[in-house]
Amino acid sequence: MMLFGYSVALQVHGVDEEFAFHPSDGPFASWLRRKYRLPMALGWASAIERHLPGEPALDTFFRLFDEFRQDMASLAAGAEVPS
Repeated sequence: MMLFGYSVALQVHGVDEEFAFHPSDGPFASWLRRKYRLPMALGWASAIERHLPGEPALDTFFRLFDEFRQDMASLAAGAEVPS
């Protein structure tokens, strides 16, 4: 909810800042959809809770966020990211 609130604040105040965590259509959601084939109809938070069981959702989020950052850094460096 904090990330959603942050994105709303960016929009309301007209801040031009790249934000990767829009619930269903941001870069993080697109990455999850592509890499893990997760549905984004209810957003990435719901997808993590519903479709990646086995560890607490917050731990899963931070693990996936680290992986997302590594993949984005690799792409920026010109490397191919495995799907």
